[in-house]
Amino acid sequence: MQTNINKNKYTYPILQKITDHFSGKNKADLDNVYILTCQHLLEPQMKMFELLVDFGIPKNNIHLFGKIYSTSNEILKEMKSVGFNVTQPTFDPDTSFDSEHKENCTKAFNDFLSDVNKPARIIVIDDGGELLKLINNKFDLLNGNLSVVGVEQTSSGFRKLENIDLKFPIFNVARSSIKLIKESPLIARLGCDRIVDAINQYSVLDSRILIVGLG
Repeated sequence: MQTNINKNKYTYPILQKITDHFSGKNKADLDNVYILTCQHLLEPQMKMFELLVDFGIPKNNIHLFGKIYSTSNEILKEMKSVGFNVTQPTFDPDTSFDSEHKENCTKAFNDFLSDVNKPARIIVIDDGGELLKLINNKFDLLNGNLSVVGVEQTSSGFRKLENIDLKFPIFNVARSSIKLIKESPLIARLGCDRIVDAINQYSVLDSRILIVGLG
């Protein structure tokens, strides 16, 4: 369900602190830094990538694709309108999500490599671990002019990766203290606020809320 709730009332204090910390400092030359990412395409992710562009990573170097169950069409359109290279793969409801997602990761990775100018530094940011697992399996086929580092943002993705032989460093932010102690209560509060706003906006009298997660 899409709503017309005013997004400006929601704040992201941790992102703001990062912005304030780097404000006024000399930015590094990041023209050869590329990002490939599978994300929940929601407002916080858009804010995060806007911040990365502010740091100096060219917008054209950022390739994003979403998961069908966690993509806001509003955010998808907004990111496209401001020039992000972002897509939402289609899914066949009669086919296994996992198998389709694996195929989408493979296609996104192959398309991404065709756009990378070598030498390059590549950051892979993943929600769920499938993209990182795929690149790890193909790592020996990559050109030596590519330096790769990964970031996994979910606990389910961490569990998928924790017992495999990693060919490049992957940062497990899913179990970091900043995410567990600071972010989780913030996300829960934002979720509750948005639910209340939606209930009030549509005058829902008998509300039922279901929350599902793998974290």
